[in-house]
Amino acid sequence: MMFPVRASTAKIDEWKNGVTTNSAPLIVGDHVIVGVSGGEYGVRGYLKSFNAKTGALEWTTYTIPAPGEPGSETWPKDDSWKTGGGPTWLTGSYDPDTNTLYWGVGNPGSWVAEQHPGDNQWTDNMLALDPDTGKIKWGFQYTPNDSWDYDGMATPILVDTTIAGKPVKAAVVANRNGFFYAIDRSDGHFIYAFPLVEGINWTSGIDPVTGRPTINQDKKPVFGGPKVQPIVPGLEGGTNWFPPAYDPDLGLFFASVNQWGMGLQAWEKKKLVYKPGDLYMGVDYQMYRMGDTIGHVKAIDVATKKVVWDYPSSLPLFSGLLATKGGVLFTGDQRGRMLALDAKTGKELWKFQTGSGINASPITYELDGHQYVAILSGLGGDPSFYYSAPKGGMLWVFSVDGAVSETSKYSQEVIPAMLPDYKP
Repeated sequence: MMFPVRASTAKIDEWKNGVTTNSAPLIVGDHVIVGVSGGEYGVRGYLKSFNAKTGALEWTTYTIPAPGEPGSETWPKDDSWKTGGGPTWLTGSYDPDTNTLYWGVGNPGSWVAEQHPGDNQWTDNMLALDPDTGKIKWGFQYTPNDSWDYDGMATPILVDTTIAGKPVKAAVVANRNGFFYAIDRSDGHFIYAFPLVEGINWTSGIDPVTGRPTINQDKKPVFGGPKVQPIVPGLEGGTNWFPPAYDPDLGLFFASVNQWGMGLQAWEKKKLVYKPGDLYMGVDYQMYRMGDTIGHVKAIDVATKKVVWDYPSSLPLFSGLLATKGGVLFTGDQRGRMLALDAKTGKELWKFQTGSGINASPITYELDGHQYVAILSGLGGDPSFYYSAPKGGMLWVFSVDGAVSETSKYSQEVIPAMLPDYKP
């Protein structure tokens, strides 16, 4: 029997303006909520909601306020807000109990903070919004007047836990600025933050009551000024877009964290001219390693504010994490290995060489009574900017029951022939 298929198309924006989308929309009831990228192109960030049935635009909420709107007082009285950045390029979270949408907001544009003095709300924020209207309920800002591309776009993970003997409904985030945050998701109040990387120097510390950082102004590049280095962490983070995981049974939050630094040099001011679709960063950058070990998978006890284990990796980690009910944590690394770790201890349980760096997130699914774990292997995107490796391009699927298959033969015979110097 044939069934009629009804489809509609809704245009988000004009790509010639530098607007792109690179994450999945979030469905809340009949709302299809979409974020955008383009902060480095002078895009004024926003969220849009489309009706799931008709495709009609329901609301648009800009992350950079126009003059007179709440938060506009944190921008200079000029037109910098029109190209102010604040992209919304990672999918947010939704709490059905309070009908609240939580969404991370990226850095301001340009990267030269002196161009737009002030806190620059709502950049580098966790925003809480009404999904029916798009109205902002509150925001918490991680990095005011960001000059380091630290973003605040990480997806808030909604956690119910006990902290200091009190039950808390928290939204927790591992941030690109190097800190881990716990925020009260009922009202946006700061609970705590602590560093996930060593040597953070863009701030001398975070206020334990408000969560506001004390900025080291000498770590900000200025127009026509000298190169500023070292700055820790580098603009890739801390952590970045790769999804974290949370195990509610263990109370552990898992994040891929990278320990590296950067140098920044601002352009001459006259070179920073906005043109739709052109880069509007205002800064050149260089990432560099600071030791033999860059990547770390870290397990954070949200209730006690402690890192309980740390699994190191020589190269940066860009793969997402998958926590399972059985206490196994899956991920991948840039050495091409798919990994299974004990979620409680961090002990390596199993590894498989895929032949190329892994940037994707593992997934698990059940089919015909069998459980599978799948992951994409193929170097590309951010990691490929910093080093070369076999590019690859494979989808690997594994049966959790441990049965031996032809993939085992491939791993044992073909991959060593391709990579004779590889040591697992």
